Amino acid sequence: MCFIADEIEKKGIEKGRKEGLEKGMEKGMEKGMEKGMKKGMEKGMEKGLSALVASLKPFMTDFQQLYQAVIKNEIYQNVTQAQVKKYY
Repeated sequence: MCFIADEIEKKGIEKGRKEGLEKGMEKGMEKGMEKGMKKGMEKGMEKGLSALVASLKPFMTDFQQLYQAVIKNEIYQNVTQAQVKKYY
C-alpha cells in the first residue's frame, strides 16, 4: 500500500515540475519578447530621430529652431535637447 502512495506522490511531483518548467519557460519567453520589442522600438526611434535631424539640418542652422521643429513631431514631442543635439 505504501508503494502505491509513493508512486502517486512521485508522479505528482514530476507533473508539478513539468508544469512549473513549462510555465516558467513561457513567462521567460514573454519577458524576452517584451525586452526585445522594447529595445527594437528604442533603436527605431533613435534612427528616426537621427534621420529627422539630418533632414532638417540643411534648412535650419540654429539649433533651437531645429529642436522646436523636431518636438512638433508627435512621435518626438518628448525628446530632450541633449537627445537631439546628439545627432545635430
